Amino acid sequence: MLPFGIPDTRLFWSLDQRFLEQLKEGEISGFVLFSKFPLLQRRCLLATKLEQ
Repeated sequence: MLPFGIPDTRLFWSLDQRFLEQLKEGEISGFVLFSKFPLLQRRCLLATKLEQ
């Protein structure tokens, strides 16, 4: 599936809607990569002692 840019043929059996929505009958288009694990926004707060 390299001509279409699909890196792993196991995606065809995954039933992942993000992948299946990219397959259109009669259309050939480039594959858009997606992550199985969505990006997480994390914030880190650091506490320090105030010097007096």
